[in-house]
Amino acid sequence: MKKRRLLLMFLIICISILPLLYSCGNNNSSNNSNTDAASQNPDNTSDTSAQAATEPPVTPDVTSGDYNGYKFRFLTRGSSWNEWKTADIYAENENGDTINDAVYKRNSILEDKFNITISENGVTDPAGDARKSIKSGDDAYDSVVGSMNDLIKLSQEGLVLDLNQIPHMNLSNPWWDQKAVNELTLGGKLFCATGDLFIADKDATWVMMFNKKLIQDFQLEDPYSLVRSGQWTMDKFDSIIKNVAVDVNGDGKMDQNDLYGFSTHEYSSWGFLYGAGIKIAEKDSTGYPALVMNTPITGTVMEKTVQIMKNGLYTYCVPVGDWAKVLDVFQNDRAVFYGEVLQCAIRLRQMETNFGLIPYPKYDASQTEYPCMVNAAGEVMSVPTTCSDTDRTGTVLENMSYLSRIYLKPAYYDVALKGKFMRDDESSEMLDLIMQQRVFDLGYIFDWGTLGSAYDAAVLKGNSDFTSLYDKYEAKAQDAISKLVQTYQSLS
Repeated sequence: MKKRRLLLMFLIICISILPLLYSCGNNNSSNNSNTDAASQNPDNTSDTSAQAATEPPVTPDVTSGDYNGYKFRFLTRGSSWNEWKTADIYAENENGDTINDAVYKRNSILEDKFNITISENGVTDPAGDARKSIKSGDDAYDSVVGSMNDLIKLSQEGLVLDLNQIPHMNLSNPWWDQKAVNELTLGGKLFCATGDLFIADKDATWVMMFNKKLIQDFQLEDPYSLVRSGQWTMDKFDSIIKNVAVDVNGDGKMDQNDLYGFSTHEYSSWGFLYGAGIKIAEKDSTGYPALVMNTPITGTVMEKTVQIMKNGLYTYCVPVGDWAKVLDVFQNDRAVFYGEVLQCAIRLRQMETNFGLIPYPKYDASQTEYPCMVNAAGEVMSVPTTCSDTDRTGTVLENMSYLSRIYLKPAYYDVALKGKFMRDDESSEMLDLIMQQRVFDLGYIFDWGTLGSAYDAAVLKGNSDFTSLYDKYEAKAQDAISKLVQTYQSLS
């Protein structure tokens, strides 16, 4: 009798919880539906720009088709590029890595939608290989992916197509970087573009990192508070790092083994230049570039930069080829601040001491923004003039970029960068600020008349005479710009 009673109670309990189980099942279905809906609308995903919340839901104008198993071929940066190897175009299978698996999922969906396969040929010199292929008339690749300063040269040689003329590519869509689209468009023509399709263009953004322990040990001002208050300036930065210079081993000289306020290499000269709101060139009313570097404050910025980078005491600064030494100094708690591209924050994942992320300082407190330079190592894509089917190419690239906004962008930005590599909420806040204020400068990318590289070289030598430098290179830069304008005007 007792057993029967227990069995009856068990049955009653089972019957009573069935509605709850059904309800939970419905909730899961609802959540999955929401997830699916979000995956079809990239504007529901996290965005690095303030305007994301106001963007209307958009999709490509063609979202499916049948290309009969066509192999869509990318020419990309191969393994010789090490950390800068193209990682956002192809994945052979899922392996548990956040970025790899997002790329694989995106490609699988794209391949199913259009009955294609995505292929990649990673090489040492994508631009050089593309040049040979295109000049020989060989339709070997549907798209070339490479560094900005490399691929932009192909446009001057008439070897890549104006992306505005490729069917189904709408460069005003939010999955294309609108700052890059605007800056890289010359005379109404755009020959290379970047956006959610890539991660290396974000990795190439110049940032500063700081050692939290050393900030406390030396009782220095909080960098986050300085940025928020608008007081993070070149003078403030210089005054802070002056307080840190320790001959750790007592040998009477400052070298890689000692403690510094700042560790960086020569390319920081551009980080400070752009942080001060200065650019080498901007487009004029004709839509073509004009030199704008010679401003009333550029000379002062150069002097301050030389003071910060080449003081020989509280800054460890070396040529770019010695970048690993610079990282080593910071990683082993021998520098308070570290100036490099965002990709190096990823390389610091094994660093035991917590570090924070901030933009480069601005010129003075009256400046309203913190512009952050994008290094030429950032990836862009172009379409060869040998492309045999622009309709297909435009459709695939547009949809691939659209799907990247859904899958790759959150995997990279929210899960990898913010979730794995940023050490605190403040760094995530600063990362958003940095991404909103990135700068693409044609004068730096093209390096007309070597004006930009001459500026960098002068700073490395400790030369702060901007007037003499500009007088020496201005005519060469102007001549190079004139030739570019003539070339672009001759292109159909």
